[in-house]
Amino acid sequence: MPSMSNSAFATSCVPIKQAAVEPSGAAATAAAQHEKKPAAAAAANQQDVAPQNDTACVREVEINDDQTLQIAEQHGLENDAGGVVWDAALVLSHYLVKQQQEGGVNLKGKRVIELGAGTGIVGLTAAALGAAEVVLTDRQHLLGHLNSNIKRNNLHEIARATAISWDKAHPPDVQPP
Repeated sequence: MPSMSNSAFATSCVPIKQAAVEPSGAAATAAAQHEKKPAAAAAANQQDVAPQNDTACVREVEINDDQTLQIAEQHGLENDAGGVVWDAALVLSHYLVKQQQEGGVNLKGKRVIELGAGTGIVGLTAAALGAAEVVLTDRQHLLGHLNSNIKRNNLHEIARATAISWDKAHPPDVQPP
């Protein structure tokens, strides 16, 4: 995918092994606490673990001088494009950051839902910009990857992932305001 020129926001996707995708900083502390769960409990919650895959990469997305999101991509998902960061998602995330910096959009304290979140980059950007609650929705098989990106960025107190089925009015755990 082409990167956005003249912007520190867009970064290249650095290839890594799935096992090497580890959270850093505060996210590492949260992940370490998560690993203290009994193995049986962790195994029972499949949504906490991204699907294993030999190739992945991480994009670092600068929100401001003090905050950078790490968004992992999951390559090789069969019949699905939800595992990659699309250029449109980068542009929308960049737009939200720029608008908030210029006073055009204020996400602080807002409730945000991202439909078809894929990697969750837009919703996680909203969380990093101060949204009070962010719900990332996608198909069931992408929830592990979404949860992994939430935890990687230590946003688990603000953001959560849930499956969405278009034949229902709304996901059962997402209530309208």
